[in-house]
Amino acid sequence: GFQVIRYDGRGTGSSDRAARDFSLEATLRDLEAVVDGLDLEHFALVGHLSGVLTAIAYAARHSERVSHLVLRNPYASVADYGVFPGRRALKALRPVAEENWELVTVNAAHLDFGFTDSELAREYAAALQSAMSAAVWVERGEAYDGIDVTELLGAVKAPTLIIYDTGIRGTRPAAEGDLRAAATKVTAAIPGA
Repeated sequence: GFQVIRYDGRGTGSSDRAARDFSLEATLRDLEAVVDGLDLEHFALVGHLSGVLTAIAYAARHSERVSHLVLRNPYASVADYGVFPGRRALKALRPVAEENWELVTVNAAHLDFGFTDSELAREYAAALQSAMSAAVWVERGEAYDGIDVTELLGAVKAPTLIIYDTGIRGTRPAAEGDLRAAATKVTAAIPGA
């Protein structure tokens, strides 16, 4: 009896790939458009990956609509999430992305999945290449670097479940401590999470 609704993030997948505004306000407008377009009044909201920041902001601003909030490996700012070596390496690759998008996506795949499963890495690199352009990847990364929803965490009123999932494909052992610390920070700041 549940309805599940998913949507592609701004500038990725099958959505408007010419998008250039990746601010928190822009991603909030996208989520609001989906919610309003489907005439959803009261619903559970799940956030993971880059959608965590938007889900937290939406739940804080629209507490009357969010019945429950579920956050998978959450972080309140990219500064918290981006401390581990793989994220720093990807940031360092931004200047060459438009020149050699394949190099960047293959490296991103290996940073996320390791070097033991080259077929999985190839599939992920191909998915990245088809999901967004190099320019969008760079612009999105630069915009997300500045997003911080720490001040909004205390305003979340919905019952909140935090899932720290080490079983996610792409979670490298070296990053687990940083991911756990970021999730713990979010859990401590949301009342009753």
